[in-house]
Amino acid sequence: MDLRADTTTMTAKSDDYGKETEMLRKLRNCLQTELLEATPTSRKEAMCWVYDSMSARTEKYDIRSKFTHRLLDELVPSDEVFSRALLLYFCECGSANSIVDLISPTEWRKFFVSEDEASSSGILKSFFGNFRYDGDHLKGAKALQQYALRRREKVWNHLRWKKKSQSPIVCATKPGTFCELDVEKTLQGPFGEEECGFWSSKDFVTCLRESAKETIMINCAYFVNLLFMRLRFSSNELRGALYSFLMQQRHVYNCQRILPVIRKETDVLKLANVLFESNYEDVDDLCLATALSFRARLFANALSENIVLRLLSHDITKINAPTKLARLCQYFVVRMKLTRGVLDVEEVMEQSDIKFDRVMIEGKLKKKRKRKKKAECASAENNKPSWRIDGEPMVISVKSDLVDRILERYIA
Repeated sequence: MDLRADTTTMTAKSDDYGKETEMLRKLRNCLQTELLEATPTSRKEAMCWVYDSMSARTEKYDIRSKFTHRLLDELVPSDEVFSRALLLYFCECGSANSIVDLISPTEWRKFFVSEDEASSSGILKSFFGNFRYDGDHLKGAKALQQYALRRREKVWNHLRWKKKSQSPIVCATKPGTFCELDVEKTLQGPFGEEECGFWSSKDFVTCLRESAKETIMINCAYFVNLLFMRLRFSSNELRGALYSFLMQQRHVYNCQRILPVIRKETDVLKLANVLFESNYEDVDDLCLATALSFRARLFANALSENIVLRLLSHDITKINAPTKLARLCQYFVVRMKLTRGVLDVEEVMEQSDIKFDRVMIEGKLKKKRKRKKKAECASAENNKPSWRIDGEPMVISVKSDLVDRILERYIA
């Protein structure tokens, strides 16, 4: 048996599917049916394998860049669910300061002082209600104090107090006096109007940056909705921020977070073709190729015994199919035969020009406190053959690992 792929067929194009023999088509259809239709959840599980394989596929910068551009250029304009999931991921895990830069003073004002006073009250207090009697004010309270004192000639009369009004001199010498400030009435009044300049001030922006992530998470949905509306109008600044964010994150995290929310399987297919540098035209073919190459052991273990016997009955003597998917089907059957002992693994290595050495690892048995029967069993276990391929220092002692090492050399 020759496992070497026929090099004259490696450059076959997609129309080579028509050249497959009837046996190969039946084999492929059988495997696809078992993979995608065996149970009501089979297709969903197969797609999960695709997602996992895409997650682990590559960390190459150029491939990741193409993948990210495809996400932003094709999926964002057409898939609202995906876009919102991406923006939520950005808000939760991205740079909070980047989001601060994307939000205008007017939008920050609407966030803290909305028309619904009941909903804005809690947000206001969580950020601005952090005055302390020792004068070490935090978050928005610190910004209010600094801005009010710095611009006291123009804005001091807009401050609203819980009891009696306080003078700038008293508040400057006794910072704890700001605890008497009525934050809600102050920001909902003239002081909180855009003309007053507080929302665009350095005092506010600086304090906002110090606790930006915490502030954004107060009402993450607000920022997702806001950025989504901006994304719909092709905001280059936002797209640039999203691209930078995705490229900075680990590829596996990006895939785990956003791939499962893509609604159309054809969109997943396009993305997979970018990552795998492949040209699959059908989602079912992609699922099968993933199962045969990245999840071969799991897929083989999930097959019923009747299907296994049918697969073992195929007379496959050479890996020479005209298409990659058909070759993967051949590899899968060969792997099953090798694992089950239908084919001799050493004979296959010899016929496939794989240089190998058989290594017998002698077990060190302690003679004391060992019964004869136990010693014999242990000796038989320890004297199982192991292999070293092509002079590599690593010794392979598990047969299934050896089979995988043999076959992985021929998957183009």
